[in-house]
Amino acid sequence: MQQTTPGQGVVILRGLKGSEVLNVVDGFRLNNAIFRNAPNQCVTLVDSQSLSRIEIVRGPMSALYGSDAMGGVVQMLTQEPRFEGNEWQPDGLLRTLYGSADDSTLSRAQGAFGNERLVVSGGATYQDVNDRRAGGGEKLPYTGFTARAADARVRAMKSARESGRSAPRVGRRRGR
Repeated sequence: MQQTTPGQGVVILRGLKGSEVLNVVDGFRLNNAIFRNAPNQCVTLVDSQSLSRIEIVRGPMSALYGSDAMGGVVQMLTQEPRFEGNEWQPDGLLRTLYGSADDSTLSRAQGAFGNERLVVSGGATYQDVNDRRAGGGEKLPYTGFTARAADARVRAMKSARESGRSAPRVGRRRGR
């Protein structure tokens, strides 16, 4: 990851960047080979606080993903709450982080409500970063930014008991 500006960056895999590296969130493409072959900000469109994990496949993956995956694939997977049984159950998380170098705060609130057949979830993130301070205490101008993000998801599926097999994972792309 190379930082291009405060709060933004570009993924470089095997020396390739931009349209040569495919960025995917839960199976949905963020970029394609039509974009310019230069650092782009597709990855910064994704709220990093909503992710459960990031999978990176290095090397040419055009046979599986198309010509826009010459350098590799960055698959970002969002959190997917799971509930067992038919009873409605709640789940939630509240997280706050503080950084002293730039007097920054980052907060995330998320919640989910559901059962094994239906899940409704969502969250919101707020980040406020002030100008950075150098070692001597001098502030570096134009390095602060504010970012806001929100997400929502509804997942409905057959119960594993009704279908007689394990419940499928919706929105995931799996290789063979």
